[in-house]
Amino acid sequence: MKKIVVTDNPLRVRIPRTAEHIHNYGKISRYFQGLAKHQIFATSCVNPKCHRRKTYLPPRADCPECWEPMEWKLIGTDKARGKIATFSVVNYPGAGYEEDLARVGSKLPSIIVYVEFQGADTKIMSRLEGCEPKDVFIGMEVEARFWQNTVPRRGATYTCLDLYFVQADKNHGGEQ
Repeated sequence: MKKIVVTDNPLRVRIPRTAEHIHNYGKISRYFQGLAKHQIFATSCVNPKCHRRKTYLPPRADCPECWEPMEWKLIGTDKARGKIATFSVVNYPGAGYEEDLARVGSKLPSIIVYVEFQGADTKIMSRLEGCEPKDVFIGMEVEARFWQNTVPRRGATYTCLDLYFVQADKNHGGEQ
């Protein structure tokens, strides 16, 4: 088995497919490294002259308004709560998607959700697991989870597949 992480700074990971691809994350490496450690990082514009000054999840390396470097901030860990802003059910995916789902033990149909997090001005797209498509609704409270490979010597995928959501347990408080 080849090593998944090619370099740490910037994070470059090997993504196995029919044709191997080494992807360079550059200035947003910290986001994917955080997911591997069960942390959700966003970036915020801190330029006092910028009129937008938003917090972005997924993160941006530079502010799309003023082009200044962004500041990183931790906005969630395991069980961090958010709400579904919208969703879609994937029954017939494009090339490679079923292969990716199989890597993390998931299958079709796949529920793709856009989740609003407190502290972020944008929404994060991810998967909703453990829920039937007929039971999903806009406004549903969800909790963040992180993929954990049970195969020895294999860890995170260092992709967006490392983060997913489940319906929040109404009897237990989650962190935000």
